[in-house]
Amino acid sequence: MLATLAAVFAGLAVFHFPFLSLPYFWDEAGYYIPAALDIYNGWLLVPESTLPIGHTPLLMIYLALAWKLFGFSPLVTRTAMVSIAAATVTATYALGRRVTGREPAVWAALLLALSPMFFAQSTMVFLDLPAALFTTLAVIALLDGRMLMFAVVASLGVLTKETAVVLLPVALVWMWWGGKSAKRFGVRRLAAALPETEQAPAAKAEAELPHSKGRGLAPLLRRVALIAPLVPLVAWTIYYHHKTGFWTGNAEYLQFNLYSTLSPGRFFWTLLRRSYEVFVGGFNWLLVAGAALGIWWGRGQSHRGTEAQRASRHYLVFAAGLIAAYIFMLSVVGGAVLPRYLLPIVPLFILVAVAL
Repeated sequence: MLATLAAVFAGLAVFHFPFLSLPYFWDEAGYYIPAALDIYNGWLLVPESTLPIGHTPLLMIYLALAWKLFGFSPLVTRTAMVSIAAATVTATYALGRRVTGREPAVWAALLLALSPMFFAQSTMVFLDLPAALFTTLAVIALLDGRMLMFAVVASLGVLTKETAVVLLPVALVWMWWGGKSAKRFGVRRLAAALPETEQAPAAKAEAELPHSKGRGLAPLLRRVALIAPLVPLVAWTIYYHHKTGFWTGNAEYLQFNLYSTLSPGRFFWTLLRRSYEVFVGGFNWLLVAGAALGIWWGRGQSHRGTEAQRASRHYLVFAAGLIAAYIFMLSVVGGAVLPRYLLPIVPLFILVAVAL
């Protein structure tokens, strides 16, 4: 997988080479770069050179470390973001291998890398790209039954962007829905249905499921892992309140992103816009149309066998739940209805379209 990551990074770097030295602009120059510079210069987690807005600081810490290693310049910054984009594409491929097989996984990764919004965000300093990476990794860990890994990457997700916390209730509901079958959601059966060359990753995941290592503490540990990412988020919230007097953001930020959005009319129209951004905008309608044709064409057919379809269905249910949760959440909060806020679910959406 490291070789795949290196190849993806090289490809993205070539395609984005003309943009790697562009100066910062928009919210990059207004918040994220100054906030990262405060960490770079004095390890100030709550920025002082710009108005603090409460975002968790992991991306800014990452950039400060990159600058300390390679120097402060737009080239270093944007190359660091391309590294995150490459990891996200690779993670999408890895997730696709688990739920659809190698060829659909390659197509999903390629479509993600070339999708307009992901391509545009691959060099820009915003929180949504690393949030997409950690969300995808968290889904892989959850489907593999590796709950400790889920707790770690989900924690990194909420420390990148606090809205990633929406992953936790979706994961909880999904595991409740699956009941006992959630522990062994079909990886072993998927492995048996896949071609021989693709059985190894699924078989390895089966061996790592919690039920394979004993049943005694497994249910308790799963529940702990599902709420563990709340700990760093709560710690950051308390620290931010101690430094600023606000639990998040500031007075203007809260008014724009929360208080002004709580009206039925605004929710309805924002819900329509968010649905358009996911299912229509950025040529996504082509993916939706292709998925619909795939469902129609595959009626009554079984390309990989009933067991593989059952395993893939568990992923589709989870992905659909997380996509719906993001659309709902971002229809309630957020003054600016920016498509990039939906980037954490774009890899999952593309993989759903390819899988169908």
